[in-house]
Amino acid sequence: MSTFFFNPFTQALLPLADRSFHIRNPCMGFSSTPDSSECVAVEIEDKTANNSSFFVNYCSPGNEDWDEWELEYANFSFDCNSPVFYKGAFYYLGKEGNLGILKLNDEEHSFEVLTKPKPPCNGNFQKFLVECNGELLSIFVAPFGKWVRVFKLNESKMTWVRVEDLGNYMLYVSHTSSMSAIVKSPGMENKIYFPRFYGEALSSIH
Repeated sequence: MSTFFFNPFTQALLPLADRSFHIRNPCMGFSSTPDSSECVAVEIEDKTANNSSFFVNYCSPGNEDWDEWELEYANFSFDCNSPVFYKGAFYYLGKEGNLGILKLNDEEHSFEVLTKPKPPCNGNFQKFLVECNGELLSIFVAPFGKWVRVFKLNESKMTWVRVEDLGNYMLYVSHTSSMSAIVKSPGMENKIYFPRFYGEALSSIH
């Protein structure tokens, strides 16, 4: 199975090492721009029926193989959304709306589930995580798109704070990858773009 980075503007391809395994609903995160020597791509693979054992697959461009680290953890349910590399670690938003932090170090890897912040929304919602202007944002979407709510992490109090306006930023979110960007054209600010919406069917956070 081939995995690669693709720049749609320059048509450049940057391959990762080939692999023989296939992951259902892959949600990949990476630590920096793909052309950086410090870039690391990660994805979580569930190989058990009871969600008690996971495997962290990680690789850097130029490496000949993927590395694997077994993660045995029963108190965190990985959801189908991409992790965010934030302040030196990969942050995961779980099915219950809690946060898990994956650190890949040369000496020892670690995974920690935070007791705080508490989930800002309880229920069966779509969830996304994204870094925007140096802050960690969580996005919750009600069934059938009834409402969209955005929160930012207050690290001093470890709580989620409701965001009412994105200012001059827009968010692109999906289960496989999410990103933020500064608006270049008028009318695109303070909006969240979802891959399933078309035309004028976009969401703002008002």
